Amino acid sequence: YYGLGCGLGAVTLLRPLLDAVSPLAPSSIAMLCTLAALSASLVSAFFALNQPIPLAQEDLLLLATGAALGGILGDLAAFRFLQMLPAAACVLLQNALLFTLVALPLLYFNTLSRTLKPLGLSRIYSFPVALLIGLLGSFLAYGAEPLTLMLFFLLFDAENDESFLASLTITLFAMAGKLVTMLIRTRLSLPDPDALLW
Repeated sequence: YYGLGCGLGAVTLLRPLLDAVSPLAPSSIAMLCTLAALSASLVSAFFALNQPIPLAQEDLLLLATGAALGGILGDLAAFRFLQMLPAAACVLLQNALLFTLVALPLLYFNTLSRTLKPLGLSRIYSFPVALLIGLLGSFLAYGAEPLTLMLFFLLFDAENDESFLASLTITLFAMAGKLVTMLIRTRLSLPDPDALLW
C-alpha cells in the first residue's frame, strides 16, 4: 500500500524489506517477490478491464513479447548470478542496483523532467525498452513500474494512461515469464513451507 501511495509500485519495497528481516534464501525471496508482483499486476489488470485501451494492439504485442523475453532472460541471469557469488554479496549487489533504479525515476520526475525534453521516438522501440525493463525487473524480482513510467515519458513522450498501461503490461508479462522459467527450472515445485508462511 505504501509503495502504491508514493508511486514506487506495489512490491518495490518488498525485496529489500524481506532481505533485511527474513531468514529466507535469496531464491525464496525472489519467488515470493515474483508472486507478489504478478498478483498485484493481475489485480490492476482486473480493475482496468472496463477502461479504454490507450495503446494500439501492435504496441501492446511489442511490449508483451519484449517483457516476457526479458523476464525469461532476467531469471536465467539471476539464477547464474546466485550460483557464482555468496548469498550475502548477491543480496548487497542486487539491492544496490534496485535502489539505483528506484532513485533514477525519482530524480527524473522531481528535477530532470523540467529540463529534459521527451525524445518522441517511434513506438517500434518499445520492444527493446520492454526487453530491458523486463530483464531488470526479473533479475531483481520487482515490477519496475517507476522505471517504465520514466522511460515512456522520456523516450516516447507518452501520456499518463499510456505509460500506466505500458507499465502494467511489462510487469505482468515479465513476472509471468520469470515465474514460468522458475517453475520449469525447479520442476514445478513450490517454495518451501517457510517461504510460503512469509
